[in-house]
Amino acid sequence: EVFHVEKDWVISLVLVKGNSESIGLSVADITAQGDIEILSIDRAGTHLARPDREEKIAEGDRLLVYANRKSVKRVLGQ
Repeated sequence: EVFHVEKDWVISLVLVKGNSESIGLSVADITAQGDIEILSIDRAGTHLARPDREEKIAEGDRLLVYANRKSVKRVLGQ
């Protein structure tokens, strides 16, 4: 967690590991699964601020998310 917003809402920096079920899903796929918004993606020297909804998640991505803590664990496996 980077910042605790309120009750169960946080801003977190999440590393997408090789066993993550989110690999290959689009930003839209992930946001549709729960209370989670992807604010940015850091990927191999590239920073995608407010990524396109069709952007696919890849292993090693670092996602800055605003989400319900439970959604981070459920959707991104953190």
